[in-house]
Amino acid sequence: MKELVEILRAFYNSVWFKLIVGALILLVVWLFVRAAYRRVCRGLIGTVEYRREFSSDGVYEGDTVILTETLHNKRFFPIFVIDVWGYIYNDLRVVGAEYDDKKAMQPFAGRFVMLMPFMQLRRRHEIVCKKRGYYKLEGVDMMISQSHRYVESEAELYVFPAPLDPPEKAITNNVLQGDSYSRNWLMRDPFNVSGVRDYVFGDPFNSINFKATAKSGGMRGIKVNNCDFVSSRTVMIYMNFQPDPDAPVPTRIYNGIIERFLGFAAGILRDAAASGFRCGLAANCVNSDNTNRLRFPIYSGEAHHREMMRALALVRPAYGVSFPGIVEADVAAGMTGTEIYVFALYGDPQSDSRLRALERMGNTVKTFIFGGEEDPDGRPE
Repeated sequence: MKELVEILRAFYNSVWFKLIVGALILLVVWLFVRAAYRRVCRGLIGTVEYRREFSSDGVYEGDTVILTETLHNKRFFPIFVIDVWGYIYNDLRVVGAEYDDKKAMQPFAGRFVMLMPFMQLRRRHEIVCKKRGYYKLEGVDMMISQSHRYVESEAELYVFPAPLDPPEKAITNNVLQGDSYSRNWLMRDPFNVSGVRDYVFGDPFNSINFKATAKSGGMRGIKVNNCDFVSSRTVMIYMNFQPDPDAPVPTRIYNGIIERFLGFAAGILRDAAASGFRCGLAANCVNSDNTNRLRFPIYSGEAHHREMMRALALVRPAYGVSFPGIVEADVAAGMTGTEIYVFALYGDPQSDSRLRALERMGNTVKTFIFGGEEDPDGRPE
């Protein structure tokens, strides 16, 4: 017994005893802090703000867009190890991530190691848009020290068809080019300045060239910009999604032809918008809202162009109403002075009759027939 007491006393006075007691105290303190931190996190997780957004709401197929995640700590308390879990569409490829082509969506997870008080962190991901369509990210799961929360973080992206140049442009004498100069039209282009001249009665105030006026010393009068006159240009695009009932096309080839239609339309609309031309669009396609036609009146402006491109992103590879009825609406409206592009899988007498009526009304019609895999470039008529 005496020997046991001596052993315990020696152990009590040894360094090992102090180390063990110190370790136990640290363990208890760590467990207490951990429990307290978890309890605090249950209240903090509701105050952490998470959002994500694309650098653009619409890009072309094959382009790159940036997805930005933002995490904001709104409290005076540091937060450690924040895990964010979500999903992203398989056709939006995050650069550097691995993908399974058999799945429609892939896990999209990230970890933020430390978020100091009132700190805001941003993380950017480079994404390659592989396929035309509309993509909407709904929300993510956030976890902080075993505390979970679902966060609404919607982000939407329109992927427009990759623009293609049509096999042939409809450039004719009876449709004047909008970027060619003219001395006979009463449309002044404020962006094409060919020089300066003296002010005459009736010149608008915004045409005054103040620098040229100051250089002249005011001795020879006020100077104004001499703008060129340009002619207008109007473009209309028709797409017939109905295949030839006498020559069925396999689904794979049909979908490929439809994508080419949309690419040609996107290319024409892109060039028209860049030049400031008026343009319209009509097709007998099925849309994402199950409507069976697509029609945009001839108009100009960035907003109009944006709406048409978004509509092309939402088009489904299926046909709806009769194509001759689509064209007949513009014949009845008396459309004239317009460059018309027609993309179809085949030609039929009714459609040809309506298109010839548009030609007699002073329009230029260029038709491209894509009959299948044996005719990849189309046959202009």
